[in-house]
Amino acid sequence: MNPKLRLMPWIGAAMLMVLAALPGVISAQATGTVIGQIMDATSQRPLSEAQVSIPGLGIGTLSNSQGRFVLLNVPVGQRVVRVD
Repeated sequence: MNPKLRLMPWIGAAMLMVLAALPGVISAQATGTVIGQIMDATSQRPLSEAQVSIPGLGIGTLSNSQGRFVLLNVPVGQRVVRVD
């Protein structure tokens, strides 16, 4: 059997796998990560356990002991970040 003909099913399967993965790659590009630090305006000290969220998206977290936070899978575009 011709070696090129033996590769054809593998090439087809590989292309199918790439096409099946494309929707995940495309949607992954449509999101980003917001990283920041919450500081007290007066003392300039980090605020721990501050609730950080993006209203209307159901995305939120608490800041850590250094006031740092990470919001994952944030849709790309201008967003309002709320701190309570």
